[in-house]
Amino acid sequence: MARIWLDATGIRQANMLSVLAKSLSERAEILATTSADPRPARVFRFLHMSTNRVVGKGRDPLQRYARRILRLSREIEHYKPDLLISDLDSAAVRTAFGLGIPTWTIYTSEPGPNGLDAKRMSYPLCEKIFASSLIPKEKLVQEGIPRDRLVHFNGLNECYIRSIERKSGSRPRVLVRPNGHDSARWVRNVAAKILREVEDSQLTVLGKLPARGVARATRSGKVRFLEFIPHPPVLNQDLFIGYGRMLAESFVVGIPTIRTTNDNYPDLSMVYSQQPLITDPDEISEASVSMLRERRAPRPVSGLESPIAAVTKALLKRGLIS
Repeated sequence: MARIWLDATGIRQANMLSVLAKSLSERAEILATTSADPRPARVFRFLHMSTNRVVGKGRDPLQRYARRILRLSREIEHYKPDLLISDLDSAAVRTAFGLGIPTWTIYTSEPGPNGLDAKRMSYPLCEKIFASSLIPKEKLVQEGIPRDRLVHFNGLNECYIRSIERKSGSRPRVLVRPNGHDSARWVRNVAAKILREVEDSQLTVLGKLPARGVARATRSGKVRFLEFIPHPPVLNQDLFIGYGRMLAESFVVGIPTIRTTNDNYPDLSMVYSQQPLITDPDEISEASVSMLRERRAPRPVSGLESPIAAVTKALLKRGLIS
């Protein structure tokens, strides 16, 4: 049985790799490593997976970085994996390269755990870089990805995009993902209006908000505030309000969405072009109530492949799983 090492330094990457880990759990031996952020470790532990937080301690970032490489080297040399699948953390990628372990990564337009310059230096050390075909190949090459190592797949760079049968309950459910502390006001407005005008509704707010915003919004007892969800949070919601990749995920699986931030993800341009931007708190509130009353979900986007499926196909072709 092949040994596959998964390294995730961010929550989104851990969610993505945990889906892969779950699908491979009976076909490969999995070791997961994470860094200083405790949330990725919680994702893997939720799946009852062996997880090691490998943190480099030191007075300055360079010292911590070097010590993380030393700690990873000792641990991984003992484990002897056949492959590293990483979110392009340069410490993990360089450790694997030094030990002769091939590395695969899934492209993201975000800066990554060590910044854009570190990504450019890490790409040449990777054997395969999986990226959405919605991003032109020339753009990826300009970012430093070797052309012969690029694996295009027909889909979005998202963790959970796959064939999903949604089940909509009788109680209207709303997931809100605010973008930073400046969002507290519109979250309070939206929560108050939905709870007042949409009977028996339930709101979940993902992320941190100032204490004052939390106290006011939760006074009704019908709003939950969560900092961490170890599974696809958009499934079985009736409305998503927010930004980023979760917005794309909601759109693709056929959940009504309201976009509140003008993000710049090149692989999500197809989704964003079909989602009007609403930033005024009163307009967000009005649109939310209107969409919940209609309960008219858009048709799911079909024919898209997930990066997890693309990686699994490559593992089969490589003979690492059967």
